[in-house]
Amino acid sequence: MELRRDKPLFDKKLVFQVTEDGNPESTETTYVFRILSGTQPSHIPGQTESLYYFELTDEQNSYFVYYFLLSEPNFPTYKRDQSVLVDFHDFPTNIIKLLESCLKANSITHGQLSADPATFMAKFHRNSGVFSIVEATAFKQTKYIELPLQLGDDNAIKMYLSSRLSLALRSNQRFSEEVDSLRFSLHEMTLEREASERRLYEFQTKRNAEVQELMANHQHELATQREKHLNERNEVETRHQQSEDHLKHIIDDVKLTYANYREESEKEKTGKAFTPSSS
Repeated sequence: MELRRDKPLFDKKLVFQVTEDGNPESTETTYVFRILSGTQPSHIPGQTESLYYFELTDEQNSYFVYYFLLSEPNFPTYKRDQSVLVDFHDFPTNIIKLLESCLKANSITHGQLSADPATFMAKFHRNSGVFSIVEATAFKQTKYIELPLQLGDDNAIKMYLSSRLSLALRSNQRFSEEVDSLRFSLHEMTLEREASERRLYEFQTKRNAEVQELMANHQHELATQREKHLNERNEVETRHQQSEDHLKHIIDDVKLTYANYREESEKEKTGKAFTPSSS
């Protein structure tokens, strides 16, 4: 028998209402329920037949294994006994829908019915191994489907443990490959970051040098302009001073000329005043 455990049709934790002989009260227990597809040798030599494998396990107890194998040739009998209306290949799909309804429901909490008018719940009878899905209402509980699980023998437990070990090893291998891939990606990212940091350092160094050069050129230009303006100012002041000196010299000359003129005029007037008149 070959089971596709790496591709389960259903593999989830489910809260069961567990009952047993001699105890009328049910208890809530979480089990893992799986639906697997697979094949096994047919009674016809050289051929195989399809099957569905239903498995109930407890994560807290590796030796707690219940299973039900439903092959395609045996399905008509089960279909008649359970009044199932779907064919073999649609059967697990409909079971999964009921299981999903059980997951969504909170049908019983400490013995109280939920507020929903109808909810689904999974039940398991520990002694007989019967697994069933029922619809619970305020009026009654209606059984939808029943799977006659049987307690796993040594071969079933070994097959389960071996399959889980293989699955764990494959998962570990996959995780190891993912870790290696992440490490490689991290190494590549580290190299890229270091290269980016080097490029950034080179850019900053070049930019700083350019800024320093621009600042030096600017300071030199400012000094040149200041010196030029100072020289021009000195030249203007010198020309202005020269102009003032020249103008002062002219004014002094004019004043001197005017003073000489007045002096000569006064002399002439004085000379005329003392000259004797003719007889």
